[in-house]
Amino acid sequence: MTKALNKIVPSLHNLQTIHFWQADLITHTLLSLKTILPLCCSLRTVVLEGNPMAENSYHLLMSEDSNVAHLSLRHNQIGEEGARLIGSALSTIHSANKNLVSLNLAFNSMGDAGARHIAWGLRLNRSLLCLSLANNHIGDAGAAVLAEILSPFPLTHEEIVERRRLKIQRDHSPTQDLGTDRPVSVPSSCSVEQNVSKAAKGSSKKKEKTSGSQVGSGKKEELKLAKKTSDTKAQRNRQKPVAKDRPPSVVDSESADGGDIVSSLLDPGVQHIGGEIIMPGNTALTSLNLSGNLLTEKSMQLFYSSLQAQGDGGGLLRLGLSKNCFPSDCEGFLKIQELMTHRDPLNKSSATQAEEGHGPAE
Repeated sequence: MTKALNKIVPSLHNLQTIHFWQADLITHTLLSLKTILPLCCSLRTVVLEGNPMAENSYHLLMSEDSNVAHLSLRHNQIGEEGARLIGSALSTIHSANKNLVSLNLAFNSMGDAGARHIAWGLRLNRSLLCLSLANNHIGDAGAAVLAEILSPFPLTHEEIVERRRLKIQRDHSPTQDLGTDRPVSVPSSCSVEQNVSKAAKGSSKKKEKTSGSQVGSGKKEELKLAKKTSDTKAQRNRQKPVAKDRPPSVVDSESADGGDIVSSLLDPGVQHIGGEIIMPGNTALTSLNLSGNLLTEKSMQLFYSSLQAQGDGGGLLRLGLSKNCFPSDCEGFLKIQELMTHRDPLNKSSATQAEEGHGPAE
């Protein structure tokens, strides 16, 4: 099957999704699939559902060089060990996946221990937008760790050491442009002078055969060459790309507006409070589904506090909490619903249209 895919996929230029449902996949198949996926430039969605593996090798599709943007791993009996491998693939203190946008891990019996591994993977991951952990037997202990990483949290000793190493590497790196996309090279002033000198020598050898008017025209050509070179240098300076257009590097780890960062540990929002180094919470994640788990009212209070700490500068826009172990009239749950309603951009646009007379708000 993988040999057939290896021949078929490169010719399917518009292929966007590969879906395997109960296909009895094994680790060898995943390794082959990992090499096949980059052959199709438009392929970004991979669905591997109902394919339990004893080796729990699903993380192979989440490596740093993987182009997979949407990955669904429902009903694969991933468990705690598989969750640990996936959490490490999301991020560690040394690396982080930067391409995966959505991850569906529903119906995998991860429990609190598995949720804890996933939460640790989200500490330094800033690319994942949608995560589903529905129906995974997650209780208040696992929810507490997930809620913690949404709001500012203290760095561990290992994270502090790695942050210092990255800062030292950044501060001691050369400041020149390390980007691979360089402008087309133009002659330098030294090379221009050499060319002019050679032209002058060549013209002197033919001086006896040339008239005075020809010598004069040679000087004019030299002046034109020098002027053309200076104009080219001026145009190059005007068209020189700004720093934000360069590929990210350690030198460019912190942009002026806190944009692209090589490692989240170098986030400019890191603060020193009470003897601890506090990391801004994960506000990249916009959707978290925890439906069908074992959460109680205690978890509702924790999530509400974390959502409040995120403020209006980003963070969760959707939090799925249905079919858990708390009553529908739970105070914390009602507060979360109200907060999510105000954050939902669709509700805001509907309300704006109603105010402007374009239609009723839902």
